[in-house]
Amino acid sequence: FFSRFYYKKRIFITYCNIFDGLFDVMTRYSKEGVDIIDSRISDMSDYAKRVWENKTSLRTGAWIRYNVNNQSFMEETKQFLDIKLGLVLKK
Repeated sequence: FFSRFYYKKRIFITYCNIFDGLFDVMTRYSKEGVDIIDSRISDMSDYAKRVWENKTSLRTGAWIRYNVNNQSFMEETKQFLDIKLGLVLKK
């Protein structure tokens, strides 16, 4: 079991867990990030759509938890994190 928080410019990016052959990513999005993902989610897998439907909504954004257990899920994880990093780097 391994877990770690990742930051950029002292801003939280993601929390990752590695356990039992599974890679788990949790990320918080601002309202702007939620809007971007809402506009792109239709092009993602059914699993990504379920993750997004089951997000923890907040007044100012949302949290998601994405389990990665194959290469295509890893590619989608990169898409989710690219959105988050793009927003952080704009600040």
